[in-house]
Amino acid sequence: MKNQIYQYFNKILYLAFGILFITASCDTNDGISDAESSALIQSEAADVLEIENIEESIDDMIESLSFDLDQVDLLKNNNSKLFVNPHKIPECATISASISDNTIMLTLDFGAACQTEFENVLGGKIHIQIVHNADEGKMMIEHTFEDFTFNDKQLEGTVTKERNKRVKATPSYSIIHKELKITWENESFSLIKSDRKREWIEGFDNQVWSDNVYLITGNSNITQKNGKTKTILITEALRREAFCKNIVSGKLEITKDGASSILDYGAGECDDLATLTIGGIETIIELKRKHR
Repeated sequence: MKNQIYQYFNKILYLAFGILFITASCDTNDGISDAESSALIQSEAADVLEIENIEESIDDMIESLSFDLDQVDLLKNNNSKLFVNPHKIPECATISASISDNTIMLTLDFGAACQTEFENVLGGKIHIQIVHNADEGKMMIEHTFEDFTFNDKQLEGTVTKERNKRVKATPSYSIIHKELKITWENESFSLIKSDRKREWIEGFDNQVWSDNVYLITGNSNITQKNGKTKTILITEALRREAFCKNIVSGKLEITKDGASSILDYGAGECDDLATLTIGGIETIIELKRKHR
């Protein structure tokens, strides 16, 4: 009888140790999984930051160009010469143009490598069509890309923009729709569809480009090469100041597989930092080019 009780006790003891071991193993694996998941989200947030940099840098160039063209009477010189010295277009780029009635066809040619004021290196061409509607105070702008690269990342697709002039107290603003493909150096890619509004809230009353300020709202959907998707929602308007390389304030909510994180650009300082919040835990991320 004692032997049976002893054997039974041993079985219970082994079972208890087994459960304890499995529980400990699961806890350890969960810890590793959380760490890996956090690192993955941080990496994806860095991708989002770089995509934002690419999109905003190009928007800055096109905005500056459309503003300069807005100061020109397009109907007086109906020829192929465009007498304009656009802001934000680097000197290493060449601009060719043809004008027909109220439509301008432009090509920005950056050659093999052309560096902007914020040290982004561009290559290839951007083709731009601008239809000017003076009566309605609008410009309809569409641009596409030819063999275009931004810091060694290939950019394809189409951007359409409705640019509205300032009317009394209403700021000048653009409604922008983008369908883009960004291919990274390792041939992975992101497909971006976005709808945004870009309001010009400061600096519109002078010819000084460096004091211009924009507020950006809207959302984006990003599909990666592996088929995974994430949504980007601007929950607090992004503030873009022309003198600063990066967005200075505003928040993005990044959602993937039902999990969300918050990317905060800060309180208005011109720096290269953002804060990523995942499950209540904050991590500082540096805004820099990402190579992969």
